[in-house]
Amino acid sequence: MMRLQLLGVFAVALLASIVRGSVIKKESSGAGEYARRALGVRESSYCERVRGADYPYICNNNRRCLYCPCKNVGGYACHVCNGLYECSKGEDEEGCAEQYSTANGQCTAPSQNKIGENATAFDSQMLEAHNYFRCLHAAPSMRTSAVMKRRADIAVGNIHDSCKYTFGGQNSVLIPTPIADATGFGLTKLWYDEIKDYMYDDYTQNTGIVAHFTQVVWFASVDLGCAYVEGINGITQVTCMYDPPGNINVEAYKANVKRPIGQHFH
Repeated sequence: MMRLQLLGVFAVALLASIVRGSVIKKESSGAGEYARRALGVRESSYCERVRGADYPYICNNNRRCLYCPCKNVGGYACHVCNGLYECSKGEDEEGCAEQYSTANGQCTAPSQNKIGENATAFDSQMLEAHNYFRCLHAAPSMRTSAVMKRRADIAVGNIHDSCKYTFGGQNSVLIPTPIADATGFGLTKLWYDEIKDYMYDDYTQNTGIVAHFTQVVWFASVDLGCAYVEGINGITQVTCMYDPPGNINVEAYKANVKRPIGQHFH
């Protein structure tokens, strides 16, 4: 595995996944209340009092309050069910599979197992996660491409030298954990969560960065290759390459970024 020191100041949305607990969360949809879910973390009046209403949960060792505005578990920015392990024993990801939409059974919820030390697990989880999110938007499944994998290796290795990188169709993210402690779902969700700012009726009116999200679900992209590099400072860079590349021109967005086909966890 390639190792490289990754430098710089950046902001990342943190991830999580698996262990038992006592929180019961009532979900609701446009059609009204539909289920109660058991989560692995506990609700905490202490965290809400000390950190504010946006920190309603706590890890079971009582050492970390968890950010989750409006208790929107699995939603944008929530530390519970985000695919990254926030608690030391991973209880912030337990019970999360039930939180993910299957679009009325049309899409299969992704794996929430840690990637671990197996490079094959990284590739398979990234592909599975991409195809899950693409399914939610009626986009065809992608396939792993050796060519895209090589391009991702080049891109992640030359992250500080843009002159050495000339390929299009790329998503990258920095996370403050080893790749072994992440999940393909969590990594891909960091990009997908930009959906909150996407305007389907008029792409030019988007309210924030959306290009990572649109590339994940871009209908015409069929080949995928992902790579990562870990730095000695504990930072991991993950890069995925797509072909044909998405985000090619404004006119192409309507045909390639389709509305969700079923209920989301957002």
